[in-house]
Amino acid sequence: MKKLLLPIVSSALLLLVSCKQELSGSINILSQISLRSTKGENVLLAPQHKAMRVKFTGKKTFELQFNDKKFEFKTQQNLKKINAGDRLNLPAGQNGQSYNLDAQYTVDTSSSGLIRSVESCTYTVTEHRCQDFTQPKSCQQVTECDPSGTKCKTREVCTGGQTVTKCGPVSVNRHGNQEVEYYNRTTTDRLNGVLVHPANGAVVANISAADSESEKIYQYRATCR
Repeated sequence: MKKLLLPIVSSALLLLVSCKQELSGSINILSQISLRSTKGENVLLAPQHKAMRVKFTGKKTFELQFNDKKFEFKTQQNLKKINAGDRLNLPAGQNGQSYNLDAQYTVDTSSSGLIRSVESCTYTVTEHRCQDFTQPKSCQQVTECDPSGTKCKTREVCTGGQTVTKCGPVSVNRHGNQEVEYYNRTTTDRLNGVLVHPANGAVVANISAADSESEKIYQYRATCR
């Protein structure tokens, strides 16, 4: 059987990616800190390890969300065009908080081995079919008179209403199966960083968040039948 080879997506295309809208991970606060919430509150945070979400809320803003609070950070970089390997260096004061934030955005990819399987599919065939149609019925009142015009009679005259049969080619969808060969590619976006005290350079918190997506990369699809 002749195989239909599908183009392989080059891994080089993964070097430039758009940042995900949201990443999930954790924050490990090493010493007591104070962050300003999106509600304008200065929230005092004791050392703790908490689940956290990083949400990109705009081209130049993102939030750390944990403890039912949202803490916004601002940057001069366009987050919608961030590339794998880019760093986020956000100085205290300019970023909307009292601590420097130093983080790196990375993208990791991994692939499974080649998988051979059979999948369901749909194909279209042309069949000769006949179908009955009822023509629209139309009626009107007709008045008829004798030659002298003295005696007239009105009656209803109708046309259409007959059933006719029409035959011709019709496209019909059929369900079938096809042999396939593919591998699974998993792409993981990560943001790892630290919050740093601007005065003494001490790391006051570690931040780690990620999001993964998997997709099938088909190498071969047999004819659906």
